[in-house]
Amino acid sequence: MVTANKRGAQSLQDIAGSVQAISSQTLERTLAEGFEDYIKMVPGLTSVSSGTGQSQIVIRGVNSNRVIHTSTQTRSLAGLYLDEMPISLAGFNPDLGVVDVERIEVLRGPQGTLYGSSSMSGTVRVITKKPDTEEVFGKIGADTSFTKDGDMNFGFKGSVNMPLSDKIAMSVSGYSSSKGGFIDNVAPGLEEEDYNTEETIGGRLQVAYYGDKLTINSSFMYNKLDAEGRPDEYIPTPGDARVAAVTDELQTVKVVEDSYINEFLGFNFTFDYDFGAVNLTSATSVFDMELDNRLDDTFRVQAVTPIPTTFSDFQNNTRYRTKIEEIRLSSNYESPLQWIIGGFYEANRRKFRQTQPTTETNNFFEFLTSIGAFPPNLCGTLVSTCFGAVENSAFDGTESIKTDQFAVFGEATYSFTDALRLKLGFRWFDYENEVSIWAAGPANGGISLDQGVLKESDWVPKVEVSYDVTEDHMVYATFSEGFRLGGVNGFVPAVCGAQLTSLGTTIAAPFNSDGLTNYEIGAKTGWLDGRLTANMAVYLNEFKDIQSNINLNCGFFHRFNAGKVENTGVEGDFAYQASEALSLRFGFAYVNSEVKNAVTGLNVKGDEPPYVPEFSASGSVEYGVPIWNGFGYVRTDVRHVSSSANEFSSRASLSTLPSYTIVDLNLGYELDTWTMNIFARNLFDETVVTNIDPDRVQPDQLSRGMPRTVGVSVSKRF
Repeated sequence: MVTANKRGAQSLQDIAGSVQAISSQTLERTLAEGFEDYIKMVPGLTSVSSGTGQSQIVIRGVNSNRVIHTSTQTRSLAGLYLDEMPISLAGFNPDLGVVDVERIEVLRGPQGTLYGSSSMSGTVRVITKKPDTEEVFGKIGADTSFTKDGDMNFGFKGSVNMPLSDKIAMSVSGYSSSKGGFIDNVAPGLEEEDYNTEETIGGRLQVAYYGDKLTINSSFMYNKLDAEGRPDEYIPTPGDARVAAVTDELQTVKVVEDSYINEFLGFNFTFDYDFGAVNLTSATSVFDMELDNRLDDTFRVQAVTPIPTTFSDFQNNTRYRTKIEEIRLSSNYESPLQWIIGGFYEANRRKFRQTQPTTETNNFFEFLTSIGAFPPNLCGTLVSTCFGAVENSAFDGTESIKTDQFAVFGEATYSFTDALRLKLGFRWFDYENEVSIWAAGPANGGISLDQGVLKESDWVPKVEVSYDVTEDHMVYATFSEGFRLGGVNGFVPAVCGAQLTSLGTTIAAPFNSDGLTNYEIGAKTGWLDGRLTANMAVYLNEFKDIQSNINLNCGFFHRFNAGKVENTGVEGDFAYQASEALSLRFGFAYVNSEVKNAVTGLNVKGDEPPYVPEFSASGSVEYGVPIWNGFGYVRTDVRHVSSSANEFSSRASLSTLPSYTIVDLNLGYELDTWTMNIFARNLFDETVVTNIDPDRVQPDQLSRGMPRTVGVSVSKRF
């Protein structure tokens, strides 16, 4: 049972669309901890990841760029929701712990009408368990594991449900984890084994009221990730002095620690009121998220400037403050016509600060001034007026971004017969994006202030026809659209000005929303009295007016709308309950993605977009029987992802992410209220590369998935 259509619970097999749900039992038996654990179960859902909390979701091949650390204006192409709260953030989706989760729903294809912007290619919904007024119960658990070529990992999580009256209940959950690193820093004089450690702590408090007509649920959540280093490696490259110390895999060279901190604080208040003929739902969300991001940029600075530096520390801090209100009415009566209509408002405030402390910067520019080599038209006679707010920083910048969005949406379904239905949907949106850009430093020629504004409104439609061939067999056809909000280009040093002029643009030029048009046909079928389900979908989508990046000679980038990519694909999900003891599941996704309208300097017609694997598949086999007065089970999960590129396939800097097949194994035993698991993730120690970053004028830097990890977990219900 899922709530993807926002009209109450429906059977997954009754929804005309490509939707997959992961149950709480599956999450528990796979010992899922975060995003990278549960996406393994969904073919066609992949991510570009630079580590925990630094993911870019890719669904159905809809992608155009890799993660860019300075791109605060970029919106996600796929939505991520926690209950009613949208939390997706391009490249930096918060990875909240999977504790007390009822299910996870993955909606493939544009969800523009009901879920709005950033759900262009699909939506991932994490649905938490709600408080129960019946009894006190809970669960507590701990695990420990060891990663090959790495260190020990530890985790703890627990939850408790407490009735406060016959109508009010409260639940509390919490988790913490400590992940040992598996990457060795081999920088001369700074050697450190297993340096990419992570610490995560978080929790959630929910209070619910269940009246005769009114239901209220309020939730407060907190999550903090503190990563001392990233899971990045360099490949041994004889003759390259920059990485001469790298002699084996899982090694890197860092003279500045690549740390990452993500702190998330969120609140949601949702109420439903049953008026009889209609239901009223209101969802108010407020969240505050702060990112502290630090990267070693020494190689780039040494390559593109004559500054005699020993290190360059690229730092940025981003603060997100968002308020969202959604209110909707839905029909609740017997009629061939069923409908939902609502309004949406978002107030988003972002502040992005970037600086780059680099040894000897101030002394270097003062020396140039003393010998008359510093361009007088850049900073005037006083070079000190060029310096930024941070000592020895060649460039400082701050972006203050204000976005207000309003939307009206609705869907109506009319049943011509018990078998034939037509659904029509729409969403109209209007938004304004204001940006103020302050910059300073020698690379900027002193202090500058730029401002830009983008105002835009548009609408997206949806048309869906479904037909029940039999009680257990449905076919459907869908036309739908999705969109992603535009923005205003961020700061670019003044030294890039001439190139921007040649391109006919300016520093704070706006770029508009882009969109996706989707054509899809599918079937949802059940066999053998429901023990076998087989669902298929075939689609064609067109990704157009793409927010594309062009790299500037000064090392920054500029964004504009251009080009079109076409994706053609087929998906299948199959589940079979072979017996009371044995269950099997298999799914696959194939997509052919190519550029139809090229962008000069970025790609050519026929190119394959970056980070789009042509084929992915996942499957599981679970067998469980009573044994020794308890219940024992064994579960095997397999995931295969084909190779993909980190750039458009015609580019000279192209690198390939290799294909991989990973196997997870879990042996579990339940006795009374106790459960023990012995598990192995990536059992055969397959090499998994989740990102390849050639930025900052460095050798290819590969982000690695975890090597083989073996451990044990124990939990108790009460």
